[in-house]
Amino acid sequence: MVLNNVLVLSQVTTYLLALLLALCIIFPISFHLGDFKGHCLLFSNGTWGETGQLKVSWASQAFCDYNLAWAGLSLLVALVQIYRFVIQLCRVTESTFLSAFFDVVLSLFDVLGGYYWGSHHHHRIPDVVQCYHDEI
Repeated sequence: MVLNNVLVLSQVTTYLLALLLALCIIFPISFHLGDFKGHCLLFSNGTWGETGQLKVSWASQAFCDYNLAWAGLSLLVALVQIYRFVIQLCRVTESTFLSAFFDVVLSLFDVLGGYYWGSHHHHRIPDVVQCYHDEI
């Protein structure tokens, strides 16, 4: 097998993994939105009442919507890329400069978007470090 085919096969494998990970986000969040009557469990908190009931302070719905949108976009991109690379493998052709440039821009968008999301959620919960050092 030529080196080019090995690289394309590794890209197909990577996009298959991305597709599976996107499904691992979409299904659980969708199920828990149904179980909690549309309330988002991510970043929700609560206090125990005197009767033993938990009084929940629900987080914004935007947390779940953002994760579902990002996972849906990742799923769509993975499907398109898998299709492109499988067609490329079947035809035994190489990608053009434009498609390679598209792949790089798309990958940068994905990586930088994940970094941006992670850094903002880290700043949203500054008490995690405090909880780590304190006894819980």
